[in-house]
Amino acid sequence: MKRAFTLTEVLIAVAIVGIIAALVLPKAIESYQIKTMEYGFNREVQTIEDSLNSLAVSENKADFFSTMMYLDSEPENYDSSSGMYLKKYLRASKMCKTPEDCFADKYYEYEAGKKRTEYKPDYKGACAVLKNGMSICLTPQIANNYIAGVLDMNGKKGPNIAGRDLREFGIEAKTRLGQNQDTEGVIKLDWENLVGDEVIEEDPPETDPCDTSPNSLACCKTKSSPTPVCCTYNEFKNHPNCKEDECTVTGNVRVVLRDQNHISSIAYQMNTLKYNNGKSVPTNQLKLIVNGQTYSSNYCPRFTCNGSMQMGRLMLGSTTLSNYTAFCFRGGFPYLGPFGATESQASWTFIVYKVKVPCN
Repeated sequence: MKRAFTLTEVLIAVAIVGIIAALVLPKAIESYQIKTMEYGFNREVQTIEDSLNSLAVSENKADFFSTMMYLDSEPENYDSSSGMYLKKYLRASKMCKTPEDCFADKYYEYEAGKKRTEYKPDYKGACAVLKNGMSICLTPQIANNYIAGVLDMNGKKGPNIAGRDLREFGIEAKTRLGQNQDTEGVIKLDWENLVGDEVIEEDPPETDPCDTSPNSLACCKTKSSPTPVCCTYNEFKNHPNCKEDECTVTGNVRVVLRDQNHISSIAYQMNTLKYNNGKSVPTNQLKLIVNGQTYSSNYCPRFTCNGSMQMGRLMLGSTTLSNYTAFCFRGGFPYLGPFGATESQASWTFIVYKVKVPCN
């Protein structure tokens, strides 16, 4: 005769399933939320970049430098620049007089895997609430400075944590293409002095290039001291007034650290890090520090998950560019313990904005 399960055995089995669910579900939900916010952030930044690349066509202007998203100097307010851009092209449902009207009162960041330190975003430019619920502050390009922005993926709603729902970003500054002024002369024909097939050419009248195009290379060559706009041309890169007193790095980079079958590897993806002179930061100069261990393109020791959340620190030489906490997977599932897993993987998306570094 077969023996059935007792009520005690059934209750024990249900309790075990409940404990496992209580351990696994919160981490799985948290991982899903982080990935969802990361995807939404990347999509929104890409939308802004695509919009800026086609802005001159949309506004029927000669180039980007003739649109509302470019200014020669810092304005008193951003209503007619990035404020107008937010209204026309980013589906703003509400313009905010102050950042506090759009964003939460307080934000926090993680230290050693725990929410501790209060974080203060760098609010600049015009601020608005978009129709998709996101809050944004955006600056135009001022001279040769990056376009800077702050995004809260769900407005004033929680968790209000830097690196999750609150993220800062920078978009590479547009540069002007130098023109060869020697080829811009126009031959004027005096049809009254035509003799047979011979054409008498007159020299074009001398004009001040600054009258017709104050931001052109020809106008810049007539100035005793170059303006910030002139410094964007290659001819003025080495001028004493155009050299930067300090160097900064801005951009985004995604770092993936993986150990599979006891072989560790590191990969740098979506690397847009650049110095303020426009030069890219090579990945072989970057280092990642996790759990006190240093990983780089030239040296990648054994990596394994040491807990479900891993704090990563992105370094350029001895300078810390950014800190970010990532979710670590082991054996293809969220980390629960050493149950014979053969794979560990974590990925960090670092956002770097004007971090001071030693000049090369």
